[in-house]
Amino acid sequence: LLIGLQLTHSGRYSYKRPVIATRDPLLVGRYKVTADTPLATDDELARLVDPYVAAAKLAAAVGFDFVDVKQCHRYLLSE
Repeated sequence: LLIGLQLTHSGRYSYKRPVIATRDPLLVGRYKVTADTPLATDDELARLVDPYVAAAKLAAAVGFDFVDVKQCHRYLLSE
């Protein structure tokens, strides 16, 4: 039996405001995304790397067997 942990960034589904990396006309008007929702900057996206690495290391340290990085269903990393 292996026990894993899933890491994700909710992106457009984020609680306080959507965070999007690209414009998708099919999603304007859905998930709190409007035509003027600001795109995440390259710097904002680059700053996500270290927290993902830290979370994966923490997961390993507490005994998880693997980490799954969720990159689907229009979450931020799939953009």
